[in-house]
Amino acid sequence: MIGTDIIQSFSRELEKIALSDSQLRKLEQKAQPGDILMTSGIPVMEDRRLSAVDVPGAAVGRVIAKGFGGKYHHAGMYMGDGRWVDHNPISGVKERGIRSVGTGSVKLYRPKVSEGARAKAVANIKKQIGKPYSVSQVAKIWFAKKRGTVGDKKRAANSLICTNVVADAYRGELDFGREAELVGPWDIHSSKNVKKVTHLKGKQ
Repeated sequence: MIGTDIIQSFSRELEKIALSDSQLRKLEQKAQPGDILMTSGIPVMEDRRLSAVDVPGAAVGRVIAKGFGGKYHHAGMYMGDGRWVDHNPISGVKERGIRSVGTGSVKLYRPKVSEGARAKAVANIKKQIGKPYSVSQVAKIWFAKKRGTVGDKKRAANSLICTNVVADAYRGELDFGREAELVGPWDIHSSKNVKKVTHLKGKQ
């Protein structure tokens, strides 16, 4: 079991960068179903507390951020009614309250597709709930980025990370420049097929 002192240390660090309650309300007001959330933090319990199982997720998030060369390393999709779906190393694909997104800065992107396409993406990502996270897929995506390759077209349906789940939900509707299984955070940030709705910065 991870020690209490480690949990408290991570909790103090997250509290320093957390979004305020007013920022979270603003995020919920602006978000529409199918919007993409990119965060610099990690998803935690909905009361904003960090548990022992969240610590490994925080560690993996830091590795991804450093390896991919960007602050906003985690992705999820807004579902409506104050809920979002994300994919993390501990719980896999999971739907949770929007308050859990607030352990860092957040960028909200709106795909340039029809309302019907966004609704379809929401339905698609719901089908992914419960699937496990694949740490090995992180390495595959990193190497694909370094090589500048798109990768093969074999669909690794059970080897996904957070950005893959979002991209897969929009498969056939939204082009991120490479196969959904190899889409990384930078592909979403740089895509001309999404527009930034808002950027909410944490306390630091």
